[in-house]
Amino acid sequence: FWDMTWLPRRTKRVHFFHGVAGKYGLDAPVRIAPLVSTFDRLMFPNRDRLRRYAEAGIVDPDGPGAALVGYPKVDCLVDGSLDRRAIAEQLGLRPDRPTVLYAPTWSPYSSLNVMGRDLIPSLSALDVNVLIKLHDRSYDPGARGSGGVDWRSSLDELCREHGVVLANGADASPYLFCADLLITDHSSVGFEYMLLDRPIVTIDSPELVARARVTPQKVAQLQRASFVARHRRDVASLVRRALDRPLDHRHVRRAVADELFYCPGSATARAVQCLYDLLGLTAPEPVLR
Repeated sequence: FWDMTWLPRRTKRVHFFHGVAGKYGLDAPVRIAPLVSTFDRLMFPNRDRLRRYAEAGIVDPDGPGAALVGYPKVDCLVDGSLDRRAIAEQLGLRPDRPTVLYAPTWSPYSSLNVMGRDLIPSLSALDVNVLIKLHDRSYDPGARGSGGVDWRSSLDELCREHGVVLANGADASPYLFCADLLITDHSSVGFEYMLLDRPIVTIDSPELVARARVTPQKVAQLQRASFVARHRRDVASLVRRALDRPLDHRHVRRAVADELFYCPGSATARAVQCLYDLLGLTAPEPVLR
């Protein structure tokens, strides 16, 4: 919404939401309502966000501009298209160990900037595979994304020293799919991971939450579904506990996933159909495999 390209010809404007973590007021962005209204379709990931936009007067919930399609990005987590063993083999992970994924959000106030380098030795001391996936914006040279740290070079040597895998792919979904446990702070991947119903360790990051203007409800949702680390010294011990007790928080994880992802596994098909309808075209018959 903040970096629009206004093409000098007739266009159809469609918005796919980037995340579900409730950051930067996007659960109901009343301050930019006139800009939002320029879109022909808003592809909502869940009923909650659609309801919030409707209650704020930003969209007509019964009009064509509000499309409840789900979240196409996470279809692959539940539709059987990913091969967990193949992903692990490609990454060089040991099959006799559980895999712990650390995937913090981007921000100078993220857990990466506050304690990321300290976590690597403590996690590597556990009998687990350790996989790190940074948000792409953590590699931005500017201070807003990375905090002014060259994380690629900073982590590369440290990861090699401790036998930790630093993921290079842009898409987090394969890494989520092969992990037995996720460590994050406040990021959409924390909610996406709930679709897999596996344990989460959330690093409490109050300054990050304040700076990113996270909706309090989303902070509470993520933390209720997680083992919450209040201090850096607690992270490794909570990872061990969560691996030993993977069913803890299960009912909360499932409830939050049901609320935030409308009909996962088929969102892409609805989004494609919505695009064809908007353009006044007949969608081709799906190719059977």
